[in-house]
Amino acid sequence: MSATKQGSKVRVAYDDYASYRWTIDRLLEAVDLPAGAWLEPCAGAGTIIEAVAARRADVAWAAVEIQPKYEAPLRKLIPSQAHVAIGDFVALAIEPREYPPLFAVSISNPPYSLAEAVIRKSQKLAGVTAMLLRLNFLGSQERADWLRVWAPDIYVLPDRPNFNPTLKKDKEGKDRMSSGDSIEYAWFIWDWRRISFRGSVQVLATTPEEVRGAEKLPRQQAARAAALPPAPTPPAPPAPPPPAPLAPPQPAAPTVPASEDQTRPETPGSKTDATSP
Repeated sequence: MSATKQGSKVRVAYDDYASYRWTIDRLLEAVDLPAGAWLEPCAGAGTIIEAVAARRADVAWAAVEIQPKYEAPLRKLIPSQAHVAIGDFVALAIEPREYPPLFAVSISNPPYSLAEAVIRKSQKLAGVTAMLLRLNFLGSQERADWLRVWAPDIYVLPDRPNFNPTLKKDKEGKDRMSSGDSIEYAWFIWDWRRISFRGSVQVLATTPEEVRGAEKLPRQQAARAAALPPAPTPPAPPAPPPPAPLAPPQPAAPTVPASEDQTRPETPGSKTDATSP
């Protein structure tokens, strides 16, 4: 999901703004999605998979995620080796099936810049496509003809999710946490069983502040930590003295066997006699 009101802040890679569990709970309370095989095409760490699993035991999952760092947590949620793919969902080779579709549901919180491509591919693979998007996804000339032909049912979240809280200075110079994104969000649902030129609009239930706050707190703490100046680097310890050169071992002195008078006997011819003729 792409968060709004980011100002000059650098965007998170891959628009990796994880869903809040309460946004998924509100959808599942209002919409009876069919059981069976479900696909998460932009799975991240598996927030949607965990939220659905906490409410339903009639769903078998497959997931695609472009970032390899999420492979390990996804495989903990989906043990089957064949049902987790690391790669670009839009470019992934998956052969669609006319009827019944490969998946009962494709559900995700896709990167906004890729949302239309993810939706169009999901519609070829799943009977129901459910995507968490900004409401202004509807306001596009490029998408207008497509949305006229197949209008989604829209389930509006009355509470704005703060996908990427940031720490700012107020007019008095005090640190303030951003209150939320600058636009409303909704679940957009395309159902092949109901092809219509007119989609419906429904406002979902309000989520209590304490529930939203409990999920938002870890992100706020991370934002505060990121805003702190880096801790000073401690001075490096002095370098140890260079090791003494390694001396080669000295050979032991030869041992001379001792005789009784400690005198080496003379051998014949070893001494020259100057007076000899």
